[in-house]
Amino acid sequence: MKYFNLILLAFIFSIISSCNKQRGEFRYTNLYATTIIDVKCENLRKSSNLKTIQLFNIETKKLIEIFSKLEPIKEYNGVDARLFGFFYQDSKRINICMSINIIEINGKQYSVNNELRDYIMYLTEKK
Repeated sequence: MKYFNLILLAFIFSIISSCNKQRGEFRYTNLYATTIIDVKCENLRKSSNLKTIQLFNIETKKLIEIFSKLEPIKEYNGVDARLFGFFYQDSKRINICMSINIIEINGKQYSVNNELRDYIMYLTEKK
């Protein structure tokens, strides 16, 4: 019976930890910071003054839901980057680079809606 309890406890722990498994990471600076020139994603990645958010299943599910509502941008506008990172949807890696108005998701650009902006602000401010 003792071994059964240990096995049951290990099983429950593995389920709980898999539910909260890290699924990605965002690195960011102040989303409302103003700069003289646009900051490219590559340049933001080189910055040493970035904060980090670890993303778990609950955050990635919410982001996927929000991303499904975004409107694509027809003309390439470039992203004045404030946040970049990745997360996984099942086994597919989703790479993003975001400004306050435009987000690039796996190379395609979309307009940032209020829901996404508010959720990103929530994620970055709760740190």
